[in-house]
Amino acid sequence: MPCVLIYGAESSVIKQMGDRVPDSEVLITRNAAEVKKHICYNEITMIIIDLEWREKKGVELADYIRQVPRQCMTPILFLANNRKLEWWAFHEIHCYDYIIKPIAPMQIMQILVLCMKRMADNEKNRPIIFTVGKDRYPIYPREILYLDRTDRSVTIHTTTINLRVPSLSLGEFVDVFGEQFVRIHRGTVVNRSYIRCIDLKNMVLEMKNGCGYLDIGRTYIGAVRKEFDETNFKLYNTGK
Repeated sequence: MPCVLIYGAESSVIKQMGDRVPDSEVLITRNAAEVKKHICYNEITMIIIDLEWREKKGVELADYIRQVPRQCMTPILFLANNRKLEWWAFHEIHCYDYIIKPIAPMQIMQILVLCMKRMADNEKNRPIIFTVGKDRYPIYPREILYLDRTDRSVTIHTTTINLRVPSLSLGEFVDVFGEQFVRIHRGTVVNRSYIRCIDLKNMVLEMKNGCGYLDIGRTYIGAVRKEFDETNFKLYNTGK
């Protein structure tokens, strides 16, 4: 779950926001020590610093955050009552945005949602790093057709190569990349983008681009059906 860290507990706009950021954990801090603790021990998705509330501390915190390796690229959103620190915010801190008050809490939440959506989209486009011995193979999710388990290894079938990876857990893979991939069999995980047709009656799935058919495990029929809403289920069964 995304985590939003806010510095400025007594700020009027923050009080109005409360912890109502959609689908996110919100950490509202009252002092610099709390901020430093959170950024060192938590995975922070975005940081809001209200410069109007203890401006000097806010500036010092932003500088500190950028010196912490794991937070050097975390988006920072500044709230301010004037533009005197705008140049510093963009050119020194490389902030996500610098907003002049007054601003409604709902507007801030809209910005947060947009930022986190963009970050999620970027995450989807990053390559997945597979390790085989001492070698590392970066493969983009969009290039993976399906994963197939044989004995104690998993073969990753891509648009260009097949890569055999030992000790890869399909369950853990789906836990991380389940938005793009679906498990149809105890030993098979498929990229949703390459599904052409689902035939639950015959327990098979047809791949696009002439990539063949894959068996659907009997115990996975119910799960496969739940993965697709009624509209998509009809779409996949017509092969469009």
